[in-house]
Amino acid sequence: MKRTITLMAFAMGFAAFTNVNAQKSEKCLTDIMFQEAAAKDPSLYLRRAEVEKQTEEYAAKAKHQKRASAAPKIIPVVFHVIHECGSENISREQILDQIRILNLDFRRKNKDTVRTPAHFDSLAADVNIEFRLATLDPLGNPTDGVVRVFSHLTNNARDNVKALSYWDSKKYLNIWVVKSINSTGALNGGIVLGFAQFPNSGNAKTDGVEIRADYIGSIGTSTGHEGRTATHEVGHWLNLRHIWGDAQCGSDLVNDTPTHFEANQSNCPTYPHVTNCATGTKTNNGPYGEMFMNYMDYVDDACMNMFSVGQSTRMNAVVSGTGFRTQLVSQANLVATGTDDAAVQKATIAHPFYCEDVKLICAGSSTNFSAKASNVVNEAPVTWKWEFPGGSPATSSAANPSVTYANPGTYDIKLVAITSAGKDSIVEKSAVIVSQPSAFYGMPFSDNFESPKGWSSYNNDNDNVSWKIDTINGKNGKTCWKLNNFNSGSGSVGMVDVLVTPSIDFSKTASPAISYDIAYATKSTSANDALKVYYSRDCGKTWTLRQNLTVAQMSSGGLTTDFKPSATQWKTINYNGLSALTGNANVIFKFEFTTGSAVAGNNLYIDNFSASGVTSIDNSLNPFSINLSIFPNPTQSSSTISFDLDKASDVQVKVFDLLGREVQTVVDAKLADGNHTLAIDNLSNGIYTVRITVDGASVTQKLIRN
Repeated sequence: MKRTITLMAFAMGFAAFTNVNAQKSEKCLTDIMFQEAAAKDPSLYLRRAEVEKQTEEYAAKAKHQKRASAAPKIIPVVFHVIHECGSENISREQILDQIRILNLDFRRKNKDTVRTPAHFDSLAADVNIEFRLATLDPLGNPTDGVVRVFSHLTNNARDNVKALSYWDSKKYLNIWVVKSINSTGALNGGIVLGFAQFPNSGNAKTDGVEIRADYIGSIGTSTGHEGRTATHEVGHWLNLRHIWGDAQCGSDLVNDTPTHFEANQSNCPTYPHVTNCATGTKTNNGPYGEMFMNYMDYVDDACMNMFSVGQSTRMNAVVSGTGFRTQLVSQANLVATGTDDAAVQKATIAHPFYCEDVKLICAGSSTNFSAKASNVVNEAPVTWKWEFPGGSPATSSAANPSVTYANPGTYDIKLVAITSAGKDSIVEKSAVIVSQPSAFYGMPFSDNFESPKGWSSYNNDNDNVSWKIDTINGKNGKTCWKLNNFNSGSGSVGMVDVLVTPSIDFSKTASPAISYDIAYATKSTSANDALKVYYSRDCGKTWTLRQNLTVAQMSSGGLTTDFKPSATQWKTINYNGLSALTGNANVIFKFEFTTGSAVAGNNLYIDNFSASGVTSIDNSLNPFSINLSIFPNPTQSSSTISFDLDKASDVQVKVFDLLGREVQTVVDAKLADGNHTLAIDNLSNGIYTVRITVDGASVTQKLIRN
């Protein structure tokens, strides 16, 4: 049902169309997402009003026909599949099936039109809009119209996944496919199937449609569904509102759709489904009742089968004349995206994707890689080419190569997929972190983070939350580690952020234990964040869980807003259940924080980490016993290390930077007794640690190069 609204009246009234019946669950978040965005940027109401003004002007001039005679308008489409290499990484065939369904539904060629009641069949429309997968990407390269990105953000997703992969929304309809959608704000916390962004109603880089993978098309993971979630959401993207107007007896701004009392969520109501909005009861407004078979209701897919002529007018308004999506359907854009009638793509290249978190291993160890690419129908077999800088082999054509890294460091990898149609490649930055096989620090070990001793953090989710050094809020000084969970935002639920200690030598320690200070608060009592603490004895290749801290165990700051701890809002966590580490020469610990709620959690801080135990054997080297000296120190060029041996000994002299990375091996050999002088040169300006080991006993000295 339509209301004629002035520009200002629409801007003032749009926010009022949100009083949805609180007894119903929410399948679609489109209106909720708009209201949340407009609460932060009220100018969006005026931008929506501009769209409505243009739509009314178009409708006043348009001559509606039940089936259009003009050539259909073509919209280029790209699917961004955000996945964890599970079933949510849907096949290209399933995506093609969704395109098929969209075209049938929007052209009213769907077979179930026979189920449209006669009265409403007279109002049903061929929208005269079609959808085609792009065959050219934004750079003009061949594409199959599908981008695949490995990310844990596919869980409880919102707009946060869109930065992972985005094509210009003035040229493509972006459809993001995810494993699940965050239901925060949805009524009764019901499952959310998808959402869209209205025309001219938000950031261009979030413009498009987002849908659960198990509701794309009607095959594969969506078997049993009819693909109408996409039809519904693309309807929103083309400026349709829910048919009940997102309020009891609300307006969808369409003149030929009957007023609906509320969303219909049953399998399929019995026709006629009569309601009476005048009294708020569901009787006596016949004879035809509600158009529940409309794609913009909430009935099951099998019950949906039509758009109305008035809805067709609204959708065509945004892709015609001066409409806000006109550039998409222009001939120039169809040529640029490879979706014009003349575009012929004989073959499509395969696009590689990578399905691994950051790999951590010891120097000298190997790790396995697995090549994957989007499958293309009738495509020739894919040839692989890997590049492993710093690895052995440095290149490989195997689908699943094993690679050994001899030296500590952080390494990228490159994967190329080659077919008869061409090749495509991806580069994964910092994909492998290789640690030295022997621990950098002996016992006891402590770090107050004023000068962090080789810690590392990584964020596999690529979201806006990660561990960072905080120079203000530490317990005993200025510095600590902070996870800015207060600003995690919707879509971050279930996301994992990791903080890893440097390697510690427990080989001469009995009864090992760790201790650390923690500060944490929540925004509400519904918080369910978690902190897990693991250890690894193989540089992070495998992990053992030792602690699993709940909100109650972490909490030290109560309920608050943006938590910044005072000196009294800290608690000390002591843990001595580490007997399995006795005698281990290379141990690292991992703090793994999991976001449980985007609206209830808060910031987390860690300070004053220490590892302790009973020293069973003194493994330290007295520098005076070997007359150790490094001179000059500080130095502006090279230095000399001098020491005496009273017998032939196995000697190592190594130089490390402040992050614990080995930068130079001065000597690693058996040396005769007597005095030895060795040059330490070719260092950049900075502060270094020189470690000398004689027959297994070590001592370290600081070296400054300026």
